[in-house]
Amino acid sequence: MELHYLTFTHHGYQYQLFRTYYAEDESYATGITVTDSKGKETNINGIYKTTQGCVCHWEESGLIEKEDTGL
Repeated sequence: MELHYLTFTHHGYQYQLFRTYYAEDESYATGITVTDSKGKETNINGIYKTTQGCVCHWEESGLIEKEDTGL
């Protein structure tokens, strides 16, 4: 299982970019979840095969902070 998320807030909206892989059923997903100030979520599915790079390497840049989610 691989779970990669990048979450940030801009103008009252929270954006979560994600890329996931589950070995159990070999499923992949990528996209963006946008949450407004009232908690309403909108999911925008991406096309996994067009994904380039990985947010998993951004921590090394020192520009983002990694948070332990307990997974």
